[in-house]
Amino acid sequence: MHVYNLDFTLSPFSNIFHLLWKVYKERRGKDKYRLCNYPIGMSMKTYLKIMFNSEGASPSEVMERLQSLGFRPITGAYDMVYEWDNGATVKDAIWFADKVHETLKGFKVLFELETISE
Repeated sequence: MHVYNLDFTLSPFSNIFHLLWKVYKERRGKDKYRLCNYPIGMSMKTYLKIMFNSEGASPSEVMERLQSLGFRPITGAYDMVYEWDNGATVKDAIWFADKVHETLKGFKVLFELETISE
């Protein structure tokens, strides 16, 4: 078993990177220990920006449908946010984008998604 001593004189993010890099170098070549499989405990959020069309569905109807997916309205640069449970992956975010697309099909709205790790 390896014990890693972290020196927190650097930023915490650089320490996490160095720790993950050490683990990756040690486990390289062993599929079950690949770096991409390590949960790093970051939460993800998907932000949604909507552009409505006067010939499409009403804003309240669109918002209601998106809230049924788990989005919540916010103010600022984006209209809504979806907060992921820890452990979500990029594959999950792509699946969710397809789900949003399917939900808004026929509503004549344009939308933009941005998923970030925090």
